Amino acid sequence: MERKEEMEKEKVVEEEKESPLSEMTEEEYREFDALIGSYLDGISQHEIDSIVSVPIVEVHRDHVLVDLGDKAEGVISVDEFRDSRGYINVTVGDLVDVLIMGREEETGLITVSSRLARQRLAWQRLEEAQRSRLPVTGKITRIVGKNAGVLVDIGIECFMPSSQIGERRISNLEEWIGKEVDALILDIDNRRRRVVLSRRQLIEENKRSALEKALASLEEGTTIHATVRTVQNFGIFLNSDEIEVFMPREEVSWETGSAPGTYVHAGSNLKVKVIQIDRETGRVRVSRKALKKDPWETAVKKYKEGEHVQGEIVSITRYGAFVRLEEGLTGMIHVSDLTWGKGQQRVEDHVKEGDTARAVVLAVDSEKRRMSLGLKQMVEDPWVEAERQFPKGSKVKATVTSLATFGAFVRLTDEIEGLIHISDFSWEGNVKHPHDMVSIGQEVEALVLKTDRNTRRISLGLKQLTESPATRFCRENRVGSIVEGEVVRMIANGVFVSLAPRIDGFMHISQIGEERIDKPESVLKVGEKVRCKITRIDRDGDKIALSRKELIQQEQAQAIKRFKADPKSKGVMKLGELFEKALGASKRSDSE
Repeated sequence: MERKEEMEKEKVVEEEKESPLSEMTEEEYREFDALIGSYLDGISQHEIDSIVSVPIVEVHRDHVLVDLGDKAEGVISVDEFRDSRGYINVTVGDLVDVLIMGREEETGLITVSSRLARQRLAWQRLEEAQRSRLPVTGKITRIVGKNAGVLVDIGIECFMPSSQIGERRISNLEEWIGKEVDALILDIDNRRRRVVLSRRQLIEENKRSALEKALASLEEGTTIHATVRTVQNFGIFLNSDEIEVFMPREEVSWETGSAPGTYVHAGSNLKVKVIQIDRETGRVRVSRKALKKDPWETAVKKYKEGEHVQGEIVSITRYGAFVRLEEGLTGMIHVSDLTWGKGQQRVEDHVKEGDTARAVVLAVDSEKRRMSLGLKQMVEDPWVEAERQFPKGSKVKATVTSLATFGAFVRLTDEIEGLIHISDFSWEGNVKHPHDMVSIGQEVEALVLKTDRNTRRISLGLKQLTESPATRFCRENRVGSIVEGEVVRMIANGVFVSLAPRIDGFMHISQIGEERIDKPESVLKVGEKVRCKITRIDRDGDKIALSRKELIQQEQAQAIKRFKADPKSKGVMKLGELFEKALGASKRSDSE
């Protein structure tokens, strides 16, 4: 053993004798020693486990050499530079970050790793990004699990849940493979070396930042341009640059009651006015109608009473139709102003929703925001001509349209109806219901009794087409005629005397006798026959005045005249006896 050691020492001595250093002077040796020292210092400046940025000097099939400076080289496995398809993605001259790992004793080369350097730098960037709330950039490489999420390569592979990729959960993750994305770090697990990313949070924070910036420059009362995103029954959501704004239903138009979709649709570009800003919640309310003048302010001047207007039928109710003349200004045609025709009307029989209608302005009330319109007023009121077209006493043909207990309605024209009262069907007066005389749809001939344009009524009669019993009686018995009748009823101031069927005359108490009486029954009785004189008949023959007193006086005068003319009397009989004789003859006639 000792011999072996001696032999090795001798070999070293021999090698030193053969070395060029043995021939160096002391000064030359010191220079060489300094050169070697500087070379070793150059290597030692790259501390193990440090990361440096160095150029690539050679690329070989199985390794890559990098220049560490001061003639020091590092070797890296070429596999660290292969991409997903196996291609080497570096070339001579490229700068790469490497991790100093140590020196190989056999070759003296310094071993370095680009992959580990990238991973360490990426991890440091992640930690700094998490602290500073800065986004990181990486490429989505593959899907994890059954659409649970994706892996993102940012130097190290990080996990991004599918719920954190976009603002809404992504159903098809395949389309995201290979895309570069920016994301925030949700969590770092140093022990397990795991990182969770969120692109969704970055989007939301960017939106908040943009919203805060936009809100800072926005003031109430300003006008902005916005695009309609969605239209709801309660209002409209719009986007204006980075701000989502809301327009309540009542701010869409001056016209109340209409759905917002009547005026705008998704994608519409609008000019709106900012009416409210809540900087804490970021909510902004806008108004479309605030930029438009209220049409009711000028409605009275613009729409004069009696003027013809045109508009769209926007809605129909049982009591009328609403007509939009312009946005924010709607008038109503009441059911009673649809047609001049009488009877119950259905609005749908005259107008339809969506129709364009012409009407007449009847009234405008700006304070109550109401406008009354008329459709029937577009044509002349048929009742203006009714009095000339259907004068009293004219004969007409009409169709029975409906029956009531009090009479029958008949159509004279499309707009005008008349009424035949139950009392005007027959002179007999025994009609209990109109259906005993006529039926719906029957055409009848009638006589016009009265036409009243103001009340819009025409009275007709069937019985008036024939001569009435009263007319016939009055034609046969004129004023001054002596008639006989039966006392049928008594009242305090006289009696009613039946002269013919359904024809009564009235005798006042003062006309019953020559002498004053207090009660009719003191002279006459119900059922008693009485002769009297007609003293007055009204124009229609409805009222006949009778006088028994005048008949007595007439007969007395006639008796005197006969007596004077009789030569046999020779004036012997006294005048009182003559009156008594005439009065007795009148009483005998009454009793007979």
